[in-house]
Amino acid sequence: MGDIISNRTDPNEELGEPLRPSSDARVLRWNSGPDGERTFTGNGWRHFIGGDENNGAGWLAAVHPADSERTREQYRNAVQSRERFELDFRLRRQDGEYRWMLDRGEPDFGSNGEFSGFAGAAFDLTDWMEARKRAERNEASLQLLATDLESFTYSVSHDLRAPLRSILGYSKILLDEYGSSLASEAQDMMRRQMTAARRMESLISDLLESSRLGRREVVRSHFDFSALARDVADEICSRDWGCEAKFTIEPNLYADADPGLLRYVLQNLFENAVKYSKPTGRAEVSFGRTPEGAFFVRDSGVGFDMEYKDKLFKAFERLHSSSEFPGTGIGLYNVQKVVHRHGGSVWADSAPGKGATFYFTLGER
Repeated sequence: MGDIISNRTDPNEELGEPLRPSSDARVLRWNSGPDGERTFTGNGWRHFIGGDENNGAGWLAAVHPADSERTREQYRNAVQSRERFELDFRLRRQDGEYRWMLDRGEPDFGSNGEFSGFAGAAFDLTDWMEARKRAERNEASLQLLATDLESFTYSVSHDLRAPLRSILGYSKILLDEYGSSLASEAQDMMRRQMTAARRMESLISDLLESSRLGRREVVRSHFDFSALARDVADEICSRDWGCEAKFTIEPNLYADADPGLLRYVLQNLFENAVKYSKPTGRAEVSFGRTPEGAFFVRDSGVGFDMEYKDKLFKAFERLHSSSEFPGTGIGLYNVQKVVHRHGGSVWADSAPGKGATFYFTLGER
């Protein structure tokens, strides 16, 4: 019980201020003298115990036997120290059920500074605890389902590669060695088949990459994010994109994250920035950090209509056709997966013909 209470969210938010008047039957309010003898006030105790002419004077007798000795000792120490305290124990209700209670007391010192006793309240946390346990079980079930789905995706994608390579290999042999004996229409069909197979191979590769990103452990370290960005930018600039690419990297940016996973994020965002800038003839890409602390990648590309922003980070959703801009539509989905695994968020801002800016945060270590 102690671990459950210590890990809860702010109990004042959950339960209301400890000593605030309340008619809630789950709140048992009490006062004590200097000797710690309690008198329960209000309707909470009477509803809980089913009527009590002594107003709870013998409340310790209703504490669960397994909690009794600990509770008595902790309460005795609190009375002797005359300091604020918090106890947790099970208390027997009128129907015989033991309920988990969070018991708090505030010392009361008179105008002359002398200790006159405590004012306190015991909160029935049982329903809250059970709801939390259900939520934890549901979260664990969802996590298991996600893990199973990742494993299934990886297995299926991996197993599809071998027969797909055979289709591509035999199609190429057929076209190279026997193409001259095939009608032009049949040759065209073979080429279409190979194009479709290559696209499927690309999709499978992206699915495998997505599965690896979901299964890989996040190992955080403090590293030079600017240096990593320059390294990724240099690698991208070494390729022939059919347009000039210029990168501006803000210096002295550091991050607490997994450098390998963040390399994937930058590589994807940088490649997209150059790819979608090709129609303009020049790709101008900048990487930096906002005053609020979010990292960003900004480009001078074709942009997109924000009306369709909800599609951006969904797997296989594309805002442009593959004939305009090659790709499978899973890159930004993977970027979001990496960012979420760091406890962060990712979003974008754009307008047609005005370029795009992608922002992301990385949560805390």
